[in-house]
Amino acid sequence: MTGRLTGAPYQIDLPVRWNHTLIVWSHGYEPSPPGPRVDEIEPVTRRWLLANGYAIAGSGFSSTGWAVADAYRDQAALLGLFTRRYGKPRVTIAVGESMGGLISAGLVERFPGRFSGALPMCAPLGGGTGLWNQALDASFVLKTLLAPGSKLALVHLNNPGGNGALVQQIITRALRTPAGRARLALAAAMVGKAPGPGPRLKDSSAPCRPRAKPGLRWAGAGAIPRREGRRERAQQSGSLWRPPCGRPSASALSRLRPSQPSRIPRAEGAQDVSGGWLP
Repeated sequence: MTGRLTGAPYQIDLPVRWNHTLIVWSHGYEPSPPGPRVDEIEPVTRRWLLANGYAIAGSGFSSTGWAVADAYRDQAALLGLFTRRYGKPRVTIAVGESMGGLISAGLVERFPGRFSGALPMCAPLGGGTGLWNQALDASFVLKTLLAPGSKLALVHLNNPGGNGALVQQIITRALRTPAGRARLALAAAMVGKAPGPGPRLKDSSAPCRPRAKPGLRWAGAGAIPRREGRRERAQQSGSLWRPPCGRPSASALSRLRPSQPSRIPRAEGAQDVSGGWLP
């Protein structure tokens, strides 16, 4: 069943033999117009849940982007609608991926009497500010190591789409050389993203081979923050986004330039991934 509730599209799937357990699904970050996203659940998992009697309900949320606050209201309203139509579930589990995982954790915190538990998957449970700070760090490293003279913007983004296209150009250029791939892997490490499954190398000092390139491209793209989310959060709160104490301000970051190289001692036999220096 599909419909709209509190301005948000929703979808409910109720199996013929319902086991009285309800999965409340929260989708991840989505910049495009919202829609029912229950089908976003991995298809094999979704089929298994329905075949084994689990009901699934999910809201498309009444806003796009970093819609966490609206999602709490929309999912709570959908749970109320489900209960009125089909009866109160014996077990209600909040489930979601990425931003949806953060929402699922928030649902059980805000409505502990209505949810039995939560399954947040790949969720930024440290909060949006920590997530964006981490990504900003990685962006600075990526620009410093790969394109210090480029127009890649770290703050004051007026054209996120154009900035993203420039990121892809920088990554594509870096993938063409062993030094570029090594620096790309170092930038990706700032957000804990591995270069992906590559060949098993007997010599650990050997450069990345072409089979590892797709993984490095994914890892490098992941090092760039969803800056749209930072901007949206600032707009929602009615104030400028500011990092917590101890981090440089946006105005200070915008004035930064790579410093003079300073040699860093390396372990004997270690591969040089930064050209022998870091800013």
